[in-house]
Amino acid sequence: MPLPFRPNCLPTALGPLPHPPTVELWDVVLPRLRQLAPVPLLHQHGEDLLRLALHNLPGATMAGDHATWGGPDMQTALDTLYVAYLKHQTESRALDLAALEELEQGDGKLRSVQALSTVQWGPVSLALTLINAEYESALSDPTMVDAIVKHLYLQLQFQAERLGHWHKPVLQWLYEPYLELLDSPFVSLTWEAVHDALSEVWGQHSGIRGVWVGAHVQLQQLLASETVEVVGVTLPSPEQAESWAGDLHSFIRRKGAIGWGIVPVTSDGLRQVTAGRLAARFGSVLKALQEADLPVEYVVRASMIMPEDTLHQLSPAEAERVLTLTADLAELLRQAYAIE
Repeated sequence: MPLPFRPNCLPTALGPLPHPPTVELWDVVLPRLRQLAPVPLLHQHGEDLLRLALHNLPGATMAGDHATWGGPDMQTALDTLYVAYLKHQTESRALDLAALEELEQGDGKLRSVQALSTVQWGPVSLALTLINAEYESALSDPTMVDAIVKHLYLQLQFQAERLGHWHKPVLQWLYEPYLELLDSPFVSLTWEAVHDALSEVWGQHSGIRGVWVGAHVQLQQLLASETVEVVGVTLPSPEQAESWAGDLHSFIRRKGAIGWGIVPVTSDGLRQVTAGRLAARFGSVLKALQEADLPVEYVVRASMIMPEDTLHQLSPAEAERVLTLTADLAELLRQAYAIE
């Protein structure tokens, strides 16, 4: 599964930003992440990941900050979804994103970009987020899980079709921060079912297939998947990374890539941080992997450098500092490991 770009410790990020709609979004992203550019999202102005994922999802509503599912009109909406899925009516899940409208005004913004990336909720974490009146997650209802998968597939295909105008490879992140709950006694879902759900969301004609997870997930399960091409993960401890070494080695041999979430995304975390200190943290992980017989050169050439998570909870100035730190850290690492 060779990627259409070389990771080579290039900087990138997930899309949500805290900026107001008056800002030229691509002017925030491209000066810092000019080669692997995320499609930026106006989180505070209707483009937060959860609200986008729930748009036109049968039976799903937002009640304050809580996502719910169920209701008397759900069956009719499900029938409409199934028809749209069978007819591949991607426009039924259209999303009006400010960044894409900005691009369509056209001034060659993407000329130097190697690849773009999109991000949307993954099916498992979205199902776990939706809670009904009986306090049951949507993951407990096979019909709702099937609807979520088909709905996300249509959303993903709509974005891919719209981005196709610019003829750039697209890394399609599925945001799965709650996959680690699969190891709890409260979630009865097999990893085989997870792989099936992810595969159906991407479909047969997907872009580059990426999954973003937290640091406590059983990463070996994703690394072993023949479907997943890129895994994004918050930087683990050296001990945890060492336990992944064998699976990482196999994944990299299959031309998979790792997005390491290294740069802090909290105000407190940003106060004392420097690119040099972050490079030292990453270096300790690389050392642990090397001691487990995974050569550093293999890892750095298969790596992308990223923030620890999305940036929507920061101020615009803090978010821009995170992106700048990400770019500075990536450049420092590329120089340290002689990557052109």
